[in-house]
Amino acid sequence: GALSFEPMPPKKAIEFFKGLTPLTSKEIKALGKGYETYGFQIAEIENARILNLVKAALTDALESGTTIGEFKKRVDALFDAEGISRMSKHHIENVFTTNLHTAYSAGNYQALNDPDVVDYFPFFQYLTAGDESVRPSHKAMHRFIAARDDEIWELWWPPNGYRCRCR
Repeated sequence: GALSFEPMPPKKAIEFFKGLTPLTSKEIKALGKGYETYGFQIAEIENARILNLVKAALTDALESGTTIGEFKKRVDALFDAEGISRMSKHHIENVFTTNLHTAYSAGNYQALNDPDVVDYFPFFQYLTAGDESVRPSHKAMHRFIAARDDEIWELWWPPNGYRCRCR
């Protein structure tokens, strides 16, 4: 059938993010290396209730296109209501950008591997944000192109670290 590239809600990203399980760092360590991919965690947050509430706020952000400012207000109010210290501005921005980019990237990966579109995209290209904040290792990959089945994509699919803005 004909392909349509009309804008739509990021369904695959939302599905991926909803599937993450909130886990404390202690729980992640108990499960072992490799399970971080399936868990939602926030550095320095060991309260399962708070993790679930922040994850709900991030899910809402994905579904409604919430800005980082709106997200920060919601999380600050949540922490205030729970009587715990707020996350720093840097920390909350990191949580927002890293988790949303991870979800969008996972959704993009799923969409590009949909059997209906595989034949239309035989190659993938790695792109950075192209500014002075790009890490040297990411800059070295900028505009890199390889076949979709090249094993590089198993190792090097964005985001590659916290606050990575590559695609």
